[in-house]
Amino acid sequence: MKTKPPTILRFYLMAILTGMAAGAGAALFNAFIALFHNLFFLGSWSFHYDWLRPTPPSFWGVGVIGVPVAGGLLVTWIIRRLAPEAQGAGVQEILRNLFLDHAALRPSLSAWRPVATSISIGSGASVGHEGPIMQLGAVYGDLLATLARLAGWQRDTLLACGAAAGTAALFHAPWGGLVFALEILSPAGEWRRVAPVFLASFAGSWMISALGKGFPGFALAIPALGSWWVYMGLSLGCGAGAALFLAALSALGGAFRAFPDNPYWRHGVAMAILGILIYLVLVQTGQYHVEGVGFATIAEVLAGGLRHPWLLFSLFLLKLLVTALTLGSGGSGGTFSPALFLGATFGAGTAILAQAVFPGLDLNPILGAVVGMASFSAAATGAVLGSALIAAEMVGGMGVLPLLAPACILAWTVRRLVLKRSTYTLELSWQGRPLAENLYLRIRDAYLTGRQEKGPGNGG
Repeated sequence: MKTKPPTILRFYLMAILTGMAAGAGAALFNAFIALFHNLFFLGSWSFHYDWLRPTPPSFWGVGVIGVPVAGGLLVTWIIRRLAPEAQGAGVQEILRNLFLDHAALRPSLSAWRPVATSISIGSGASVGHEGPIMQLGAVYGDLLATLARLAGWQRDTLLACGAAAGTAALFHAPWGGLVFALEILSPAGEWRRVAPVFLASFAGSWMISALGKGFPGFALAIPALGSWWVYMGLSLGCGAGAALFLAALSALGGAFRAFPDNPYWRHGVAMAILGILIYLVLVQTGQYHVEGVGFATIAEVLAGGLRHPWLLFSLFLLKLLVTALTLGSGGSGGTFSPALFLGATFGAGTAILAQAVFPGLDLNPILGAVVGMASFSAAATGAVLGSALIAAEMVGGMGVLPLLAPACILAWTVRRLVLKRSTYTLELSWQGRPLAENLYLRIRDAYLTGRQEKGPGNGG
């Protein structure tokens, strides 16, 4: 039996509750990543993990090559036996639910998705953690909507509330989480979602901080912005780099789909290649660098510790390859954190190289890394302004936002000229179910549809 819609106050309280649940889920998720990382690499039982410090060399020695294989096989078993929706970035499942299937999210995802991705990241696979926690938060919102017998836009809004709160909690970016979720998950013109998603995003960020599991942020003194046009040129390169990233995801995804129909063999081979690569990186540089989410390497780039452009470009290409290997072969995890890594290394490397070739350029490598982080992730995910806000909040410098916002727009535009799908809609396109990647394109499509319905003789 249907109930009447809740009052505005009750609905906003439900949004806050969803946000707090997502924030608590993000804290637990981070704890699981720490546990599996310490077990796989260090052989210790600990829930502590410093995201900004490099992983020490594993006690396994050269045997660390087998760590991603073991984790990958376990993840494949979970996906095959318990939660098929745990494969991939996770955001595509929310998009499919909201815009295509309109079906409830399975509550079991709240258990198996974070476990699968925690094992994947903990064992060294190159994936992010934003997609799974957005999916987890959406499950909480969907469950609360089901208990309250909500339907339509209110149910969909609670899904967006959970996704926004999870994002805000992971990156300590409440404004970024709000805009990121609205850009990716909102239908055209649904502005009534803004207030509840705002409340949920800040509730999630507060909750994980209260539990002591929040992201500490990159301690960074923002340098002078300098000549903005130079950074706009850098953002164009990030847009092209994001197109390359998406092309690699598509190519390796297609190659692995043509593999023998054995997901364990498929993902195991990919993780063996990844294991070899991270061991070689350790031998050459003293750090694993391209394993996991890669925040320690980003911190080193922002601190000016990595200054050789060819090393930065090599890390960029290796991270691109291992991320495409992980996700293309059927791994579990998101793409936003790898995009931050790719943008930081590409941006800093380009800035250092440009300064060497053109000494007169007013270009700061650290600021180049920040612009790269924002614009690369914007181009890859389709969250244009959300990526700018998240990057600004992560480095603690909202004053850099006037530089990041246009850079993100330019990078996204370049990528759209080359490839029409984002990392979140690419898998849907493989399944023959194309979907507009963000709010701006849905507004455009709704406007064009309205013009066609009116016709030239009816005010169109």
